[in-house]
Parts: sequence; C-alpha cells; structure tokens
Amino acid sequence: DLCYVVGSVLERSDWRDIDVVMILDDEAFMAEFPDANMHGAWEFDPKWLILTIAISEWLSGQIGAAVDFKFQPRTWANEKHKGPRNAVGMSLVSRREAEAT
Repeated sequence: DLCYVVGSVLERSDWRDIDVVMILDDEAFMAEFPDANMHGAWEFDPKWLILTIAISEWLSGQIGAAVDFKFQPRTWANEKHKGPRNAVGMSLVSRREAEAT
C-alpha cells in the first residue's frame, strides 16, 4: 500500500490543491472501512470521512498548501483513474543514473 500524488498538480500550473491518495489492497480497504460501499460511495462512511479530513488538514498545515487526501481501494482506483501517479517517498532512477553515482 502506497500514497500517491495524483491529479491536476501533476498536469498543469493552475492547480487548486494537491491530491494525495493512499491506495490500499481491496481486502485491506474493507478491513479498515468495513461499513464502506466498495462502489465509490465510501465518502459517506463516518470513519473514512473523519480520517480523510483529519489527514488532509494535517498535511495542509505541514506543507502550507491545500491537500486533499483520500483512501481508495486498488481495483476501483485502477479502473477509474488512468492519469499519472507519483509515489510519495519513492524516487525512480535509471540503471545508468544509479551506476554513475
């Protein structure tokens, strides 16, 4: 399970907020949010709401920019969002770059 930066901040300079999503295995998502609807209506689940709002506010305060944080199940995220994802905390370099350092 990883956090990814997604959305408009990766695509254009006039972004409104930084979208961060933690994509969980479907089973892990259901274990964490057992009362959530797996078809995209988990925004009404009280635990999901409290956690996403709290984490969004905390991240926004830490970096000084608006952050919209969400949890999503992997199957749903892969089906609904085809745009780029940048893993938070991971850096990919080519083998050539790694060997040069």
